[in-house]
Amino acid sequence: MRTTILTFVGLLILVLGLLFGLRTLKGGQAEPLPPAPHVPTVNNNTPTLPPPTQEVFNYLIENTDYIDYIYINHPFTMAVSELPSVKGNVAYLTNIPAPNLRQCQPIANIFYKGNQEILRRANLYFSDNCKYIEILGKDNMPEFACEISENGQKYLTNMLSQVKGGPNQ
Repeated sequence: MRTTILTFVGLLILVLGLLFGLRTLKGGQAEPLPPAPHVPTVNNNTPTLPPPTQEVFNYLIENTDYIDYIYINHPFTMAVSELPSVKGNVAYLTNIPAPNLRQCQPIANIFYKGNQEILRRANLYFSDNCKYIEILGKDNMPEFACEISENGQKYLTNMLSQVKGGPNQ
């Protein structure tokens, strides 16, 4: 019975990823991100990291073929391996800078992989006031941070509510 439930949850997550995550692709290339807006101040928390560059976004769209989500305080992990879902998950990155909210804690580590190698690591922040992804550089120090797209927020909310009963509050 438990295996049936886990299989159902896995299939539901895959379908939701496909529904909410696909960014329009043109000729096999990712649709370019619009120019980055002026870095706003949110709740007097000035962003300290820029959003990912178009080059980083393109690199991840073109080279990522597998994504691992390792949840920190949840009893599950998630792997995304279907190429449309992988590209959809990469498309959750935006060009909107994430505010510097010191009270936020990551709920998961994200591993963007290509050809069985880690291309980039990231931290996922997803709670009431914290909905962003922090991309780490080669030294595993934060290099970029951006808000999660609306589709990404819907996907994560649905996925976490199916598995645990709601996003980390």
